[in-house]
Amino acid sequence: LDTCTAARLSRSGQCLSKPRLMDDEQRKRLSSVCEKWEKRTRPHAMALDPRQPRPHSDRRQYTRALKKPLIESSTSAAAASFVPTIGTSSGDLVRHARMKYLNVNKCCQTCVPYSRKKFCVDGVTSSGVKDILKVNPRKYNSWVARNLPVTYHVWNMDTQFPPIDLRRNTLQSQRVRKAIEQCAQVASAGGGCHDYQSALREQEKRAVLIVYGMSSAVSKTLLRVANWTLFWLLARLFNGVYVDRGHIMMLREANKGQIPIIFLPGHKSHMDYVLMSFVLANIGITVPHIASGDNLSLWGIGWLIKHLGGFFIKRKLDTTAGKDVLYRKCLHEYMVELLTTGQNIEFFMEGSRSRSGKPGMPKAGLLSVLVDSVKEGTVQDIMIVPVSIAYDKLMEKNFVLHELMGGSKTPETFLSGLKGAWALLTYKAGSARVDFAEPFSLQEFISNGRISKQSLLVLSQMSGNGSISPSANDQERKLVSALSHHIMYQVTQCSVPMATNMVAFLLMTEYREGVALPDLISSYEWLEEKITTKGRAVGFSGEPAEAVCYALNLLSELVEVSLCTRTNGVTVETKWITPCLALPTVFRLHHYFNQVSPLFALDSVIACSMQRVIGTFAESGDEGEVQRPISIPKDKLITEGVELCRLLVREFFFAPPCVDLCTVVDEAIDSFIVADILKVKQVGPSQASRYGDDEDTDRATWLEVSHDSAHLEHLEFLQLVLDPFLEAYFLTATSLLERRDNCDETQLGSDIQEEAVMKWRKGLLRNEVSCSMDIIRNAVKTFRDMDILSLDQTDGHLHLSNPDLLLQVAESLAEYRP
Repeated sequence: LDTCTAARLSRSGQCLSKPRLMDDEQRKRLSSVCEKWEKRTRPHAMALDPRQPRPHSDRRQYTRALKKPLIESSTSAAAASFVPTIGTSSGDLVRHARMKYLNVNKCCQTCVPYSRKKFCVDGVTSSGVKDILKVNPRKYNSWVARNLPVTYHVWNMDTQFPPIDLRRNTLQSQRVRKAIEQCAQVASAGGGCHDYQSALREQEKRAVLIVYGMSSAVSKTLLRVANWTLFWLLARLFNGVYVDRGHIMMLREANKGQIPIIFLPGHKSHMDYVLMSFVLANIGITVPHIASGDNLSLWGIGWLIKHLGGFFIKRKLDTTAGKDVLYRKCLHEYMVELLTTGQNIEFFMEGSRSRSGKPGMPKAGLLSVLVDSVKEGTVQDIMIVPVSIAYDKLMEKNFVLHELMGGSKTPETFLSGLKGAWALLTYKAGSARVDFAEPFSLQEFISNGRISKQSLLVLSQMSGNGSISPSANDQERKLVSALSHHIMYQVTQCSVPMATNMVAFLLMTEYREGVALPDLISSYEWLEEKITTKGRAVGFSGEPAEAVCYALNLLSELVEVSLCTRTNGVTVETKWITPCLALPTVFRLHHYFNQVSPLFALDSVIACSMQRVIGTFAESGDEGEVQRPISIPKDKLITEGVELCRLLVREFFFAPPCVDLCTVVDEAIDSFIVADILKVKQVGPSQASRYGDDEDTDRATWLEVSHDSAHLEHLEFLQLVLDPFLEAYFLTATSLLERRDNCDETQLGSDIQEEAVMKWRKGLLRNEVSCSMDIIRNAVKTFRDMDILSLDQTDGHLHLSNPDLLLQVAESLAEYRP
């Protein structure tokens, strides 16, 4: 046995009772694919000295002379001058910000066409951004307002909460009464109580404890005090909290009707719900009731959260004995009571904070309550608003490093909460930005929403999309699942990369070995242009040099700065920036990276698919013919792109459920054609026959791959975006093929990560991020969805049920890699 397997067996005391030995042919294929992978693991050799200027092809060179060092110590005046330029008094910078923030996050034209026309109109997002921390005293007339603008603003804040006792209404509802009687019958029949009446009283007491334990008790006075306090605290923490003025206009328009609004943000930090309530309260939107995990129901802190609008729910609704029907009904009815009184609600569909920085797979249980309420007619309609929150600096860094290295989640305590709050008083987090997607009608989505045939298979195989209602049928589950994926896709689309995200993205892809400061500034300018070309906003307005240096000051713990001398006609001394890529520090840098990676994920899929198709062409042709311009069939490229999207479906939201993946991939290929990276070409029958004897092959569209150095450099850059994910999935696949023991999913992930870290220490990995527990767990879950792994219900262990399919996946991954 190999060392890792022997260690696992000695640790767990298992025996090889269920060996999964491959036959000779499969072993030969596995050895071949591992050999191919190791050949491609070596880092790309740079044609030039890394400390010499690198050609950027189509990128505009940064030609301004560096008159003074742009990176100083944190105590210098120069470092203090690198602050966000958004919202400053400079007219030029404000106009520049308005041009950069034309971010229209429209809802789906297919599923909710009426909602799309209702809120987004031409010019609605052309007025720049608003810093919520700044209150304009000039709009008030009184002396108190002009001299104490924040106090006056907070005192006049509109807080609309009904005086109705929602807890009593919840307990007296027919749904909860039936659940109490049902649970009492089960308890009395099981012999737990003497008779039915005693069981009924016990269940009534339990229902009271559940409802009073979860429900909020909003205090308008405490809301005003908390809002006033946050103006001071957030001003110490952030340089500014920014919201697009067009988004504010959309929300105010949606809030005019008596329809409850559901805010669904992506979850990255505990600061998310603080910022959401603060922003909404100060733009005139009713503060939402926030669904919080019961892990935050701590002494003192829990009381404060409940009186500020939070209500607590269990992180796990069910027990080992089965579904907790009474708890589910109480939660369902309490949310219905909130909706019927017109209250706004906020919850995080991911369930917990994202460890990687990307939006995670949604848990759609609470969404099922909303769908049931609209379908049953309890609520006429509900407005859904996806939200994205971006930070210049990672708010909680320790839990990212600990859990991505395989550590278990540390439970929150009162002491840890106080320590975290105290640390924020001296923490400098840069800026924060909250972006809202266009509100859409849930009633309209239920009536018009559709699921494409391509996405239906993916959605039906996803786990974690359970319904709160035990009686939900398959059709309703598919609808809720489609809605949840639609919302998470919109969260991804409305997210805005900050300056730190863009710098980290460049350091994790093109400049892993380091870069001179002028080259990094030039690449930042190029990347900003690429992002804005995609119709997306960036979270920093101003000159590229300012943005890069501002980001490097915030990323000072994750980069090393040294002096270097460059010779490019004239000897110049400049700064050399090297990213810290050691484990586990690299996970923090990758967290910043993942705010930008979804923007280029689909383009990277096309680039990696081209690599595989071209590799197939090279293997089928003669060595001399490979040097000629290469042509590939478009339908083959689409097929490979779709397969790679399906494999990485847990990593990125490539398309909404209503759109075929083939259509999305086809449109991405067309963008490569527009950029002249690919050219439509007619080929002869002899070249077309390389891909088969199909008569339609000759008449298919063929694409010629450009050999221009700028295009090849761009393709290599795109391939590096997905390289850490492909490497992690390959490591997981080969580890599963080589294993001879079975274990549960948690232990399996730990063992695979242990092997990955061992290979990284030996220099056998290209990407340190491939050791991330988050990616490894996603790979294991994906293989379960593909029926490669099966769960044994008796012992809870995972078994390899289809080694041949897993071997095919490993072979494909090796061919996708550059």
